[in-house]
Amino acid sequence: MSGNIKRKLAAIMFTDIVGFTKLSSENESKALKILDDQKEILTPIIKKFNGTLHKEIGDGLLLTFLTVSESVQCGIEIQNATKSHENLNLRIGIHEGEVTFRDGDVLGDDVNVASRIEPYAAIGGIAISGKVEQNISSLPEFETKFVSQPTLKGVKQNIKIYCIVSHNLPESDITKVTAKLEKDVKKLWFNQQYIIAAICLLAVAVIGIYSLIPKESQVPSIAIIPIENKGNQEDDFYSYGISSDLISDIARSGDIRVISLKDIEKTDYLNLNNKQLSKELSVRYIAQGTLWKADSIFQLSIELYDTVNEKVVWSERWKKRWNQLPLIKNNLQNGILNSLHIKTLNDSKNIAINAEAYEYYLRAQKADLDTYYSNEKSLSINLAEKAIELDSNLVEARILLGNIHYILLSRKISRWRNTAVILNKEEEKSFNEITEIFNSAFKIAKEQNNLQMMGVAKRWIGNTYAMMKDFDQALTYWYQALEIAREVNDKLCQTRCLGNIFYKKLYTYHDYKEAEKALNEKMKINQSLEDISEIIGSYLDFANLYDAKATREKAKTAFKYWDTSIEYAEIALEMSKENKEVKKEIEAYYKLSNFYSYIENLPKAIELINKTITLCLETNNEYWTTHAFGQQARYNYKKGEFNKYIANAEEGLKYQKLENEIVGQIFTLQYIARSYYYLKSYDKATDYINQSLNMAKERGLKNDWYDFDISILSSLISKNSVNTINNKKILDVINKYMQTQNYTEVRLLGAHTLLDLYILLEDKKYIQTAYNMITEKAALLSEDLKDDFLNRYFQKIIIDEYNKAFK
Repeated sequence: MSGNIKRKLAAIMFTDIVGFTKLSSENESKALKILDDQKEILTPIIKKFNGTLHKEIGDGLLLTFLTVSESVQCGIEIQNATKSHENLNLRIGIHEGEVTFRDGDVLGDDVNVASRIEPYAAIGGIAISGKVEQNISSLPEFETKFVSQPTLKGVKQNIKIYCIVSHNLPESDITKVTAKLEKDVKKLWFNQQYIIAAICLLAVAVIGIYSLIPKESQVPSIAIIPIENKGNQEDDFYSYGISSDLISDIARSGDIRVISLKDIEKTDYLNLNNKQLSKELSVRYIAQGTLWKADSIFQLSIELYDTVNEKVVWSERWKKRWNQLPLIKNNLQNGILNSLHIKTLNDSKNIAINAEAYEYYLRAQKADLDTYYSNEKSLSINLAEKAIELDSNLVEARILLGNIHYILLSRKISRWRNTAVILNKEEEKSFNEITEIFNSAFKIAKEQNNLQMMGVAKRWIGNTYAMMKDFDQALTYWYQALEIAREVNDKLCQTRCLGNIFYKKLYTYHDYKEAEKALNEKMKINQSLEDISEIIGSYLDFANLYDAKATREKAKTAFKYWDTSIEYAEIALEMSKENKEVKKEIEAYYKLSNFYSYIENLPKAIELINKTITLCLETNNEYWTTHAFGQQARYNYKKGEFNKYIANAEEGLKYQKLENEIVGQIFTLQYIARSYYYLKSYDKATDYINQSLNMAKERGLKNDWYDFDISILSSLISKNSVNTINNKKILDVINKYMQTQNYTEVRLLGAHTLLDLYILLEDKKYIQTAYNMITEKAALLSEDLKDDFLNRYFQKIIIDEYNKAFK
């Protein structure tokens, strides 16, 4: 984004003191005292709920919040706190929408909406828009009541207005607020519309120029370009290793945004000047250096360039003997941090490092990079182990060794959510070794009082337990790492821990409140560092949050949540395009395709997945290409085009075999078997079930859905083949699965599964529930989408079977 102009989704609040204009004309000093009282009472409440005050408009306030729930809770507490104050009678209006933040100001059509809603609140009450009501509708502590759907002046959107009637808040009376709307708001927004228009015209005039100059930030931003090796090619590992370590250490040093080595390597940095690098990487400072080793002497030069003031702010030259090698990185780190006036809180003991050990560690880093996509890691392991053997206090070498083993083990076992495997003896031994390596790293870091590395070690212990699906242990270590990272102001470690906590709380524990809390904290850090890539990622995570909420809701509420997911993903998509974050753009397209498929807009979903595939192929992104083709295949399955699905899936199997993705193959074989079942090719279906089961048994796969679905599918084939099945056994399978998933009602199994159960058990409750689910969905669709939805393979069968059973 250009300059200090940002767009993001926010909850917007307007407050207004009732009768203030009259009071100020009668008693100015009393009116001023009320404003002081308002500020004193409201400031700590706003801070408590993470709100931001942007403007004081006369007696009114304009605030924004990261989440709707925080804005509503803040509004309730404000009304309770001001209730006893004689003249501090407030109306509050809250809306959610995309707003533009520019130099501390907040602008946009949704700001207008929030201002128009506020007069519809009762004195001491809160009026909210339909979007806000949608967000809090599933929360039992809030009760709302519809007020009106007026045509709001200066607003193009169709807005429904509700009021909150829980928490002892007064209900709005529409007969008392209409006149108030025109009388008091007209002048304020007449003036403000001209202000907004003027700002927009000014922005149009200067934005082209403004976008070309490097941006000053509240926090320093820096790209540390890999140090250029001027010596022999065989010495490249010195330059790579020192650069990689320097980037990591600076990134863990507090309020500073550091571009990752991967992002730098995406640019043609060797052929770009400082100004071009600044623009390409969206940073202010560029650090570049050269290293030359001659015999046992290192010559190093470095300069730090400020692209805003167009000058070198720090430069240094060193000549070090080989035995002083470990000092090079420390000198670089201290020089950069001092020049940027950043004081690190990591007060570790000054432990002497063995130079030979440090060289082996640097060699191990380079060897690991060279074999990143390969399972041949013996050289990097041997080098890291040699470094530890020579210097047992070299914590970084232990962390690297643990990482290498972690990657190797994670490639062998499942990465699928809620899927685990039974380890063989070799893998169990590897898991124990990884845990011990990270534990020893933590112990040594603690002895050195190196809080940064203590946090890193704890986080990796948590990651290792998560890989083994021991999520309770994983969360314990992540929370411990987070506390350490907060103490030392290691923002990098904080965001990594918060991201892990978010995903486990969301998908494993279904604890949406704690998941949202972690994500909000992560987003705040990303915004404070102005890390565009991470901010986009957080918006995509907000989309994931509402997607996860939707999965256990009935259609109407689920559709509302998916609409919110779409809004967040669209913000991420636009930001990705503006900032040329192509990988994030692909992910946003992919997620949008998913969300549109969930609200049964399959034509839109297909259009979006085709865009995803095109962009993947243009950028040679193999990871997302595989996922996108898989999603495209699933749409064929959803439409009942099973021959097409099988062709897609067989092609996908080739990639999974090349990648040795065993778990992926198991699930793909399972769904090919299902497709053959629907094609009435029962022998082929059985063959693919057996292939899938054999691989699952060999791999030791543990997944509740897989076991359940394979049991149901096998029973369906048996019924069609011999027409005799064990009903009690099937009921036991259903009950066991529902218990493991904490499902309280059968509709949570899904309409397609309910159809399977009806065919097996001939119990009408299953087809009744399935029919209710699809008709409930259909009622929410436009006529063209409804026809498309109801004429798909599964829906037609459900309707036919329902009619046979009941009509």
